[in-house]
Amino acid sequence: MANESGLFSPDAIEAQLSHLDSSRVRAAYNRAEHLEQRRKLMQWWSDRISIMRQTARDREDTD
Repeated sequence: MANESGLFSPDAIEAQLSHLDSSRVRAAYNRAEHLEQRRKLMQWWSDRISIMRQTARDREDTD
């Protein structure tokens, strides 16, 4: 969904989804890379979850 939104660079998305790196130095560097965009990505994702949750509740109320 994040990639399809076109709001975030593929590098930031991959950095957010990446697994642990065996090199502690490289892991620390990668964690800091794209940090601001990664924060925005996670806020965007949180907002999407909230919207989906509210939509589901609204549907339950109308059933």
